[in-house]
Amino acid sequence: MVVDFHRRNYFGENIVIVGTGKIEHQQLVDLAEQHFSGFARKNPLPILGKEKAVFNPGLLFIRDDEMINSSIGVFYDAPSWHHKDFYSFLLLQRVFGNYTIDKNGEHLNDVKK
Repeated sequence: MVVDFHRRNYFGENIVIVGTGKIEHQQLVDLAEQHFSGFARKNPLPILGKEKAVFNPGLLFIRDDEMINSSIGVFYDAPSWHHKDFYSFLLLQRVFGNYTIDKNGEHLNDVKK
C-alpha cells in the first residue's frame, strides 16, 4: 500500500523543492537532479480518493452523570471565496469561535479535581 501510494502521489508535477538559507542555486539544482531525476514527470496512475466528502447529519446522545468533561465537534463543508455564502460562514466562524486548550481548557488538568 505504501509503494502504491508513493507511485500515485509522488511525481514531478506534484513535488516542490525549496531551499532556504545561504545556499548556491546551482548546488540546489544539482542536488535536486541527483535525488529526484528518477521521478516520473506526470502521474502514471489514476489518483484515488478524489470523491467529495458527504456529510450526513446525525445525532449521538450519551448520558453519563459522572462525566466531568464533554467534547463537541461541529463540521461544515465551507464555501469557497467566490461563493455567495462565504461571508456568512465567516460570521458563523466568529459565533462559534476557536477552541484552544491554553485558553479554554486550563481546568481540565487541575490537580484539585
